[in-house]
Amino acid sequence: MRRFLPHFLCVIGLLLVAIGFLVGPGVPYQDPTPEMDLLAERQSERLTVLGIAGVLLFLIGVLWIITRWFTRGFSRKTVA
Repeated sequence: MRRFLPHFLCVIGLLLVAIGFLVGPGVPYQDPTPEMDLLAERQSERLTVLGIAGVLLFLIGVLWIITRWFTRGFSRKTVA
């Protein structure tokens, strides 16, 4: 299970990016009230933060995989 943790981070990060950037705030009327405009603005900001968090999680997972790959590659080499 621990072996797949960086891969889970990458998948969760990609899902958060998809949710953050594909799901937008919904304003159901052509002429929304100022309160509805504020609600849509807050939802848009939250989804942007969610997308950024997803990108960061994805990058952390990728860096974890790369560092694990390098450390395992160097630890397998034996000095004769």
